[in-house]
Amino acid sequence: MRRDPHEIGTAFEASDLSRDSVHQAIRRARSAAVVDPHFPGFPADSRKAVGAGPDKSDLARVTDSAIAAAAWAHFNASVTSIVESADAKGTANALGSSVAAMRAAASVLGRDAVLRALALGHGVRPASGTFRVVLGPQPIAEILNYMVMGSLTTGAFYAASSAYQAKFGERVMDQRLSLIDEPLYRAGAMRRRITCEGIPTRRLDLIRDGQLVGLLSDFYDSNRLLTDEHRAEKLGPHAFAQLDFPPLNGYRLGESGGRRFDASPGAAGTNVVMRTRAGLADRELIRSVGDGIYVGRVWYTYPINGQRAGDFTCTVSGDSYLIRNGEISAPLAPNCLRINANISEVFLNPIAVGARSLPATVWGSPEAYYVPALAAERIALAEVGPT
Repeated sequence: MRRDPHEIGTAFEASDLSRDSVHQAIRRARSAAVVDPHFPGFPADSRKAVGAGPDKSDLARVTDSAIAAAAWAHFNASVTSIVESADAKGTANALGSSVAAMRAAASVLGRDAVLRALALGHGVRPASGTFRVVLGPQPIAEILNYMVMGSLTTGAFYAASSAYQAKFGERVMDQRLSLIDEPLYRAGAMRRRITCEGIPTRRLDLIRDGQLVGLLSDFYDSNRLLTDEHRAEKLGPHAFAQLDFPPLNGYRLGESGGRRFDASPGAAGTNVVMRTRAGLADRELIRSVGDGIYVGRVWYTYPINGQRAGDFTCTVSGDSYLIRNGEISAPLAPNCLRINANISEVFLNPIAVGARSLPATVWGSPEAYYVPALAAERIALAEVGPT
């Protein structure tokens, strides 16, 4: 728009690539234009574009199967086995980037889910209390997805809704923990080489050795936070003198993280990897707790008291056990306990951290997670009565 550089309008046309459709979309976008004082224009990549060669493109004639094979997609599968007579539930999951990988995983998912359910039969129901707890990869992924990732964006800091508000540059996790978004992670299910804003992707360090050093961002929110007159207050006194929030994460995403042409760009991760130093093998991690609870799976994870508070709750849904004298003991009945905690109790001063980062599925998440187990000192668990 020529009248005002901050004027912007948006419109979408589906299933039609004709010239008339393009003109119609432009007319509708112009009629919907408004002045947004934070709109900085469209991003421009300073690197020289690489051409595809002199051959004429055959994109207009490409088959549906070729499009599907080249899609930006990842695959997950989950099988849950419930044995009602034993009040037992077991789950097996797989996360992958190819049909071949998922077919191999699918051949054993059902068996694994049944065997886990049988091993968890007639579980105990501990009373409410505060426990030492080992959180397996799936609970850690859930807590990251619903509590941490939404706080690690320029949009959250601009809105003053981040759980790490005014702590940029400070230690927000244990020094043994680092959190990375890696769109080209070799072992990852995601494959994203370019954002939906046309910017090449690359690795982004979010938390390095416990210190908050980066934020997920799209182009709009990068500009909005960097030009905010209250930026110093929102980021905090330990923010770096030279700030840069590269817009490496602007995606137009729909349900379960699939790309949609008619969604507005927003900051989202890809392969979220938590790496550890001085990590322990699983058996040693359990021994470090002594007496406590191993939580293998949770659901219904959500913030309480607002995202900024960092408080959350979730239900221990299965694949969980008592720990006695540093060994796995009796299984827990499914859905018998509810966790009420704060993210600082999980990530700030854990008893010990796991050595291996394993794939973990969070349903509906735009990110794939590769995370370790963690042992926490004092986690409040509330008893849930049988239904």
